[in-house]
Amino acid sequence: MFTRIVLISILFILTLSAESPAKIFYVDAANGNDASDGLSVDSPWKTVSKLNDNIAQLSPGDSVLFKRGGVWTGERIYVEEISGTSFAPILFGAYGEGDAPIITAIEEFQHTWENDFGNLWKAADPPEENPGRLWFNGAEILRANKRSELGETFRWFYDEANGDFFLYSIDDPSNAVFQYSVDFPMIVADAEYIKIENLDLQGGWTAVYVLGSRNIIFENMKIGAFAQNGISTDAVGFPAVQNLRILNSRFDSFFTLDYSSADYYRGTGDRGCSDGVQIHSLAEGKISGCYFKNWGHASINLDGSRLAVANNKIFNNYLTSPDIAYGGRIVVDGESFGNEIYNNQIINASVQSQLNGQSNRYHHNIFYGTKSPPFNPPDFIEAGISVQAYDNIDVKGNTYENNLMINCDGPGIEISGNNEHNIYDNVFRNNVVYNCGIKQNNIGIEIEKNEYGETYGNYFRSNLIYSSSSETVISFRGNAMNVEQFNSVSGADSYFIDNNIDGNPLFVSVSELDFHLQSGSPCIDAGIKTFAQFDFEGNPIPYGTAPDIGIYEYSKPNGAGGETSQLEEFKLFQNYPNPFSKSRGGNTTTTIGYRLTEAGNVTLKVFNALGQVVSTLVNSYQEAGTYKAIFPPSGKTNNLPSGIYFYSIQTDVSFAVKKMILLK
Repeated sequence: MFTRIVLISILFILTLSAESPAKIFYVDAANGNDASDGLSVDSPWKTVSKLNDNIAQLSPGDSVLFKRGGVWTGERIYVEEISGTSFAPILFGAYGEGDAPIITAIEEFQHTWENDFGNLWKAADPPEENPGRLWFNGAEILRANKRSELGETFRWFYDEANGDFFLYSIDDPSNAVFQYSVDFPMIVADAEYIKIENLDLQGGWTAVYVLGSRNIIFENMKIGAFAQNGISTDAVGFPAVQNLRILNSRFDSFFTLDYSSADYYRGTGDRGCSDGVQIHSLAEGKISGCYFKNWGHASINLDGSRLAVANNKIFNNYLTSPDIAYGGRIVVDGESFGNEIYNNQIINASVQSQLNGQSNRYHHNIFYGTKSPPFNPPDFIEAGISVQAYDNIDVKGNTYENNLMINCDGPGIEISGNNEHNIYDNVFRNNVVYNCGIKQNNIGIEIEKNEYGETYGNYFRSNLIYSSSSETVISFRGNAMNVEQFNSVSGADSYFIDNNIDGNPLFVSVSELDFHLQSGSPCIDAGIKTFAQFDFEGNPIPYGTAPDIGIYEYSKPNGAGGETSQLEEFKLFQNYPNPFSKSRGGNTTTTIGYRLTEAGNVTLKVFNALGQVVSTLVNSYQEAGTYKAIFPPSGKTNNLPSGIYFYSIQTDVSFAVKKMILLK
């Protein structure tokens, strides 16, 4: 009887499938025709508007594919009130050859101008909303925060109170062409089980706006070029966003204007560029394998001030902001709890990362070269990690373990004293603070005096704090001290402080950003038990008798009988360039170099973030010596999705893994 029921169910499902096969709709900006049915490459639609008119007919398993090389200007994709299933999501993607399809909110405009005074002009027909970012005759120009700031540096100003639009121009701009965004290229609202891949979404106050949706995937995307924000989520009038996954995508704002001469900067996009990913509502989400560049507030911002941001995983991302005066960091604030932030690289940010919230886990992240914005007051120096309680909630129950803060202008770790709320029961353990406090007397950890809210009962255990210039690397309540003295103040304000150490951690190569430990490092087996089970490269914790301090576990070759570490066995085991790119004109391959100290069987593999082998580069016996391997072989970069990759080398006695990033 049971077998008969199963067979009937299968026949019923097959019958439904036969009657309702998944459909594929094609959209071609150059050769499409909205009068066509859109159901083949020979009869594609032309416009996004045609797609929007038919969006409601999309069913589970259906696809909408945009022709590569196409550009859709001033149109928005409305992914609203449609649902796929877990087995048959609705797909928005690309077909054909060439660059990713571009959907852009940036349009061309002309205005009628009246001379206001000297080189200042006022538009008689201003835009209805603040353009955010503005291009004048093809070149982006910098936005002023106030009318009095207008001049050769800050060229335009939009008075939001009165809707007035001002421009600084030596010549009459009446014939000039302006470009700016009037909307945003994609909205995902009240939708479920949607996958969006291989598209390039540009411009807008945000390139993607996600509202009240569930089980949404963005993968292998370019998001946020020329926009104020990349992806924004919200909950205004909608339930919380759930299970949003942003994977292996590139967020480059293309914002490189120099606003370092500004009198002040609020850090909220008031110069035109804000967050790469701006989360005001999200539960059970994931951001992984993404590359962020030049975001003017934060690369990733989990802001729980409107609705809870809970139980998300942020890992294996690369964040940098080398070309602008403020930005690049991670921010976690407000009612943000149960999140895990790990294995991220925050490189050359120009403002401190704020890691707050409650019961979050921050581990195995690299904060390298955090700088202070030029418009900061002289006494305000940016830390690698700053813990601050000013967003209407206490900061408590967080764990900060096995992170690396290196070469930061301010302290590697700072607990702020200027808080509206309390900071307590947070655990800092197994972290390395290396040569921080460059502009603050070599202070690596600073616990400030309380000014408003209280900071108490926090734990500092088994951290290494080192400066090549000073032994006085701690500031506790305004008192400078060395690490031994820091351990001795345990009990003050209920702080629990023990087993912190100083000394050179003996990284393999700081100049080459290789933070593996050499034999004899004081970090080896000097840590305490962690929540994390794996280090930055996926090696188990502990590898030795106890966890190591820092992002990597030190390991010895199996059966070798000596004290040689895996990085000494595989001298020069690294790839360059890293990241590398599949973009036209970029570095389309990377070279993996290694040196064998003994002859033996060698296997060199590359695998993706899911652990799937994508290439075996070497599988042979090799004599002792120096070797190189090219990845991808034969320049097959375009066949691979962008994102995080790992490469491993194994001999008869040793094994090691490293990470690399492939960009679009």
